[in-house]
Amino acid sequence: MHKWLLSTLIFSAVALSVSFQTFAQEVQDGQWSFNGSNWFYQLSDGEIARNGWYTIDEKSYYFSADGVLYADEITPDNYYVNADGEYVGNSEINPDEMQVKSQDCRYIVFNKSSHHIKLWQFVEKTHTFIASSGYADGDKEYEGDMKTPEGEFYICKKVPSIVIA
Repeated sequence: MHKWLLSTLIFSAVALSVSFQTFAQEVQDGQWSFNGSNWFYQLSDGEIARNGWYTIDEKSYYFSADGVLYADEITPDNYYVNADGEYVGNSEINPDEMQVKSQDCRYIVFNKSSHHIKLWQFVEKTHTFIASSGYADGDKEYEGDMKTPEGEFYICKKVPSIVIA
């Protein structure tokens, strides 16, 4: 089952990343600028990149309506960009599969590449969070190895003092 799930996720990610790339406007000969708190990109015609995706030096970046680079967050079209503002990968999980898996329970999905944790409860996605993973690559082997576990996890018990808003 894990091989089927992995191959399905890889195929979906490739298909969606190919379609994603067609939406990014390719840019030539611009210049990065920093105003002390935000990054901007000035296009060759003097305008600021704004309102969407731009491919700069073969990397995709998202800019707000004000021209501010999105960094380490989710874009309005639900993609994750890393701390440098670079597109990381598709942040969506197959909703049909998650509805089946969460029919009678709560189910957590953590996508390491997009830094998303999604909570599914009884067939519906109820929460999405941005999270960081361990410093080291690979599956968790022991406590303190700075890795994030991989696999499928179910919520078996809720600690009463913790509230998910």
